[in-house]
Amino acid sequence: MASVAGLGLIMLGEVKLETEDILCTLSRLIEREPPESILIPTYKQCTFLYDFIIKNNLVSAVFALQRMEPGDPRYADQAISDAVDKFNTCENGLKGKPPSPIGAKDKYARELTVIALSIIKVLEGS
Repeated sequence: MASVAGLGLIMLGEVKLETEDILCTLSRLIEREPPESILIPTYKQCTFLYDFIIKNNLVSAVFALQRMEPGDPRYADQAISDAVDKFNTCENGLKGKPPSPIGAKDKYARELTVIALSIIKVLEGS
């Protein structure tokens, strides 16, 4: 199962890269939007959520997969399931608002996270 854990770590790395890219995009969007824009609160909420994903969810999941002691995949599962919820929160916050440049990026990052979660679930079953 070591190779499956390695695949999980690779996917988590991809999630981190995509999430960092979204954070950069959000930073630029917040600077460019007029202060009264209805998108600013959503962008700020998404920034908070993505920052949490990088600094907490991904760190916890990577640590759990690197240790790979009995029960550790469960901790990775919890951390990544929470990250999926955060991506969904941001995506839902963008619904009904003008099209946003992060919409497709958010969806892609969420899909990568779901794939990572599927890999972690394989480890839980072993």
